[in-house]
Amino acid sequence: MTRRTRTTALAAGVAVACVAVAPPVDALADRTLAAHMLQHMLLTMAAAPLIVIGSPVALVLRHAPARARRPL
Repeated sequence: MTRRTRTTALAAGVAVACVAVAPPVDALADRTLAAHMLQHMLLTMAAAPLIVIGSPVALVLRHAPARARRPL
C-alpha cells in the first residue's frame, strides 16, 4: 500500500469519526435509537478500519526525528 493511500485512509477515518460525533448526528442520536446505532456503525465499521489502514503510528514515526525512532 502506498503512502498516499494510507494517508488518505487515515484522513477519511478521522473525517468519518468527526461526522459521527458532529452536532447534527449526535443530537439526533440522543433522540432516536436508529441514529444512535448509525453512530456506532460509523465509528466501528467505517472509521476504525480506515484509521487502522492509515497506520497512524507509522506515519508519526516516518516524520519523527531519527533520535525519536531509535528503539529503547
